Amino acid sequence: MKVFNFFNKLIYFIFNRDFIFNNLNLFLFKIKRKSNIYFLVNEEQKWSTDQLYLELKKHFDVKIVLLGNPYTGKIENNVYDFFSKKGDVIIYPKLNFFQKLKLLFKGDIIFFQQPWGMENKIRYMHFFCLTIYIPYSAITVKDSIDYNVENFHRYLWLYVAQNEHVFNFFKEFQLKRGINCKVLGYPKFDDLYREYLNDENIFHDFGKKKIIYAPHHSLENSILGLGTFDKYFEIVVNIVGLKRSSFVYKPHPRLEYTLTCEELFFSIEDYEEYLKKWNNGINSKIMNQGDYGSLFSESDFIITDCSSFLIEYFFTGKPIIWLKSDRQKIDFNSFVEELKESFYIVNSCDDILKYIEMLENDEDIMKETREILISKYKKQILGSSNNIVDYLLNLKGKKC
Repeated sequence: MKVFNFFNKLIYFIFNRDFIFNNLNLFLFKIKRKSNIYFLVNEEQKWSTDQLYLELKKHFDVKIVLLGNPYTGKIENNVYDFFSKKGDVIIYPKLNFFQKLKLLFKGDIIFFQQPWGMENKIRYMHFFCLTIYIPYSAITVKDSIDYNVENFHRYLWLYVAQNEHVFNFFKEFQLKRGINCKVLGYPKFDDLYREYLNDENIFHDFGKKKIIYAPHHSLENSILGLGTFDKYFEIVVNIVGLKRSSFVYKPHPRLEYTLTCEELFFSIEDYEEYLKKWNNGINSKIMNQGDYGSLFSESDFIITDCSSFLIEYFFTGKPIIWLKSDRQKIDFNSFVEELKESFYIVNSCDDILKYIEMLENDEDIMKETREILISKYKKQILGSSNNIVDYLLNLKGKKC
């Protein structure tokens, strides 16, 4: 195996022109007294590096570059407000020629928030800067969409893998065989489970439990097929009206677009009427903010088909009611397959009400299974922000 890896790297060094540019950019990064780091962002819901951003600012000149939304091309006021509170923010709605030059000649490292809408940018940026991608959500599937988006992953200097499971799949899907991938963790865990996180009274102070309903966007026409909103949306909102618990509706940020523009399941007016049922309830609210650590902290359990939440919420130690899709088109990776042993799996409408009533009465039969799995994987939860900073400092020959 060592011999194979040696020749694989040798071929990469000889035939891949990116090797030259990456090493030139790395050399410049090492010799520069204080390097410039940019975070290219465009959606608040996909901001998953708050603690990393703060840690990097202790050692580097770090700025956030706010671009237009990849689907609309616009910067919404709430998105600007969200990022402007973080510190140094540069606004580039369209990223014109001169703005590109400024980024390329001043930037040493560019962190990409997501692949979507970034393909044309990374194609030229990787010649001038060290390009890094940290997945904005926990990696749960074995599909190449998480490892090999055309004209994105191939241009990365570094892909940050959350664990060995992800690293192994990255090697499988990438021609570079993982040469540009390192297991440094999942910084979003540092944001979700930070020690000073306090409850913010997100839920109504009402009833027995505090419950999240978090539906995914991938419905019939999706390559994922994880979503079950069209099957359960009415059932869930009707249960909310009957129960003596508090609920928060936390939809995937792309769900509304999918329902009204892609799947045409709802008109915009119909979906707004659905949202009113959540907003007008005495025991229900809607949450769209990107930072949902407090929501997780305050809640008692979650109802979801969102694949990343299956990992992110799992480490709260609280129950997960998983809305299993009967049209799922991809397989989960081995990590999620193991965690599934602790989920309350919904196959029918009746299962939702049954599991809610069980957990409202503190009948949590999966608790011990969760505790065993958390104990097994708890070392992976926190500290990845420091891992990444230490990795970059070590490259510069500085002490951590």
